[in-house]
Amino acid sequence: MLEQYNLKKEALIKAMKKIDDLGIPKNDVAKKHVIFLDGNAYPPVYLLSMAYAVTYGRLLDTREIKTERLLISDYEKLGFETMTLEKYHEFQKAEWDKLNSLTEDQESMLDNLRDNSMDLAELHKIMEHRIDKSSMRERLIKSNGKCVCCDISSPDLLFVTSIIPFEFCEEYEIVDEHNYLLMCSHHKTLFQKGYISFDSDEKVDLAEFTKEEEVIFYNLNSFKEHQFSEGQTHYLDWHYDNVFNKKV
Repeated sequence: MLEQYNLKKEALIKAMKKIDDLGIPKNDVAKKHVIFLDGNAYPPVYLLSMAYAVTYGRLLDTREIKTERLLISDYEKLGFETMTLEKYHEFQKAEWDKLNSLTEDQESMLDNLRDNSMDLAELHKIMEHRIDKSSMRERLIKSNGKCVCCDISSPDLLFVTSIIPFEFCEEYEIVDEHNYLLMCSHHKTLFQKGYISFDSDEKVDLAEFTKEEEVIFYNLNSFKEHQFSEGQTHYLDWHYDNVFNKKV
């Protein structure tokens, strides 16, 4: 099937990077299998379509590609790892379990939480720490490299920041890389507290109550524009509607 379209492995890898940036359309999600690379999963049919676009300049109509089973065999011949959708969901659960695995001290904190003697904020700090130490951080630094608001690029000064606060996340949203941004400490705090967000044009917007001296101190008038993936835009819309201007 891949040979029919004269698609090389290099084109498929480029297509994967394109999908990482743009996300996957709702109608093109995986049905039974995924192609798996570096912790990310790709729908075999849509990946073929995107690889065709990378090579020839236009997407294929995925509705006309009915032979997913044959595609899987072709991907495997090229050295790609494939798995059923069920197995991928098991992988996601395992990743979630790893992120959520706690030390004895942290288990004690959870016991305190259940006894109403520990604040939820403490639990969120634990989760934030686990996320920031995970492989997700390395992938974000590799793909972005800078704070999404400024030019700070030193890894020691960058933090993995959830777009939707943990207390409002579904489980799958906590392990979804599109729900995270790289930010320096200043902009992370401003973002989490609702002082800044990103509008529909992907430009930074300032909260209506931001003081002039704060604008000057944080240099808020010189934000650089940042291009987000379709998946990140979905979460940023939620942030703009629910967190920005201290709505929650």
